[in-house]
Formats: sequence, C-alpha cells, structure tokens
Amino acid sequence: MNFRLLGPLVVGDGVPIRGARERKLLGLLLLEAPAAVSRGDAARWVLGADCGADESGVHVAVSRLRRQLRDHNIQATIERTSGGLRLVTDFDTIDSLRFKRLVREAKTLAAEGRAHAECLREAMALWRGDVLSGEDVPPHPTITELTELRFGAVEDVFAAESATEDAPARLAELLAWCRGNPQRERLWVLAMVALYRNGRQVEALALFQEARNRLVASLGLEPGPELVELERRILCHDPTLAPVHVDGRAALG
Repeated sequence: MNFRLLGPLVVGDGVPIRGARERKLLGLLLLEAPAAVSRGDAARWVLGADCGADESGVHVAVSRLRRQLRDHNIQATIERTSGGLRLVTDFDTIDSLRFKRLVREAKTLAAEGRAHAECLREAMALWRGDVLSGEDVPPHPTITELTELRFGAVEDVFAAESATEDAPARLAELLAWCRGNPQRERLWVLAMVALYRNGRQVEALALFQEARNRLVASLGLEPGPELVELERRILCHDPTLAPVHVDGRAALG
C-alpha cells in the first residue's frame, strides 16, 4: 500500500510527510480519490473555514506535497483539473478504496450464496484505527461513510462466521466489539444468539442487561425492539433460535 488512511496516515513504508497543511491536503485528496477536489473545498479543509478567497496557502501546500512525493519516489502526483485538484496514482494502493472493493466483492458473494467471510476479514484487516486518526482534520462525509461500512463489515463477518466451526472462538472478539461500540445493537444481538446457542442462556440474558445499561449510559436510549424481542425469545426458549445445521456446522436460522 502506498497510502493508508484507515488509521494514522501512512505513506509508503513510513515516509514522513512534513507540514500540517501538506498532511491535511493529502488526507483530503485520499478521501476524495479518484475524484477531484474543488479549490474552494481544498482551501476550507487546509486553511480553515475563515480562509476567505485567499487560496495561496493551498498552492504552496500543493507544491510542497508534490516535491515530497517525488523526493521519496512515491508513485503519485497532484494534477490541476478544471474541477480542482486530483491525486493521480494507482488507486488500488489506497487502503480505503481497496476496503470498499472488498466489501463490494463480499456482498456479491453473499448474494450468490457463496462463502464471503474471508473477503470481509481481509477488508477488516486493513483498518488500524479511526480514519486519519491523529490528524487535525474536520468532519468529512467519506469518513462517515467508511466508518459505517467498517461496522457493517464487522457485523456481517460475525453473522457469516456463525456457520463455521470456529464460531465459538470468535465470541471473545465479538464481545469486545460490543463493549467498544455499545450503540451497534446488531452486535449485541449476534453475541446474545451466539451465547444462547452455546448453551449459555444465563450469560445471554446478562448480556442483554449489559447492553441496556451501556445504551442508557452512552446514548440515553433503551434497547431497540430487536434486542427486546430477542430477550423474550431467549426467556421462552424459542425453538427458532436453535442452530440450523449446514454440512454438520451450526448456522444462524
């Protein structure tokens, strides 16, 4: 990977990009890639909301960033287009674009009824933290989109792996995701079902109470209807919660 933004910004094998403006500009170009960034948007992102019409600071940042990429033999440059500024590189070397491609491939495999957990695991492995973590960047819709796609991939992979023999071994990882992201109710649902199907009904019910407490504490919200209904089904030993066996392996029903 030449460019990694799914976590701290990393270029090449750890090439240091000097200058706060240059790093912010590169982050924006990577978020927008392969599209161009308007000069106005670049100015507001790099210089701040009060930059006015003065874009000279962006021109300087572009020149300096180009030079750093060239000096470190990074196969990328910045071109000026009628639409603004655009990063020109092999886009498969940008981890965020590779992540999106893997998620699309996994969805296609799932729609065809084929195994897709491995594809999702490969996508998840690209993440090292929050998008551009450690950088002083303003909110951006692509950051929101990538974060949501990440959680969707996490939820989908645990659902897919419920049909594999190592599903019980994944339970600790799933519980860690629940506790680190209490607002993601689907994760709690998956964990409760996994516990119940492993003969751990008391723990599954206790997990519902933990989910409720965390939701109330972090968001001021009670659990949604799916979680509440799942608790009821577990209490009633709903037979539809029993594992469906596929090729000798337990799967979500």
